[in-house]
Amino acid sequence: MDWHRIIFAFLITLLIHYSNHMVRCDITDVQLVGGPSSNKGTVEIRQDGGDWETTCGMNLDINDVIVICRQLGFPGASLAMQITPFIQNSIPDIGLDCNGDEGNVAACPSFSHASGCSQAGAASCHGNYKNDNNNI
Repeated sequence: MDWHRIIFAFLITLLIHYSNHMVRCDITDVQLVGGPSSNKGTVEIRQDGGDWETTCGMNLDINDVIVICRQLGFPGASLAMQITPFIQNSIPDIGLDCNGDEGNVAACPSFSHASGCSQAGAASCHGNYKNDNNNI
């Protein structure tokens, strides 16, 4: 038996299976909505200049929030919330998988959670932004 062909076929099968979960899109912007101040809220992204979309909270972690806060101009990240306590404008379809070193969310891998993600994620940043003195 030709083991190289078997391994190759297996790798192609894995690639096809998992490629359905990877999304190639250009995230053009990020915002926090529905929170008590500009540094807290449900995470929304805009892809390819389109409509704002709620992001999935399932995998949202502090590395994602570090990048989100950095992009929004805050000096740091405080908290990642996998279930938002704030408003949720849509059913989430896209999740982020940042490592924390990216300069903006466009550099982060994103994944489709079309089946299984119903809760939006939220973020809390610390520091002042746009003269907002309510940030904690």
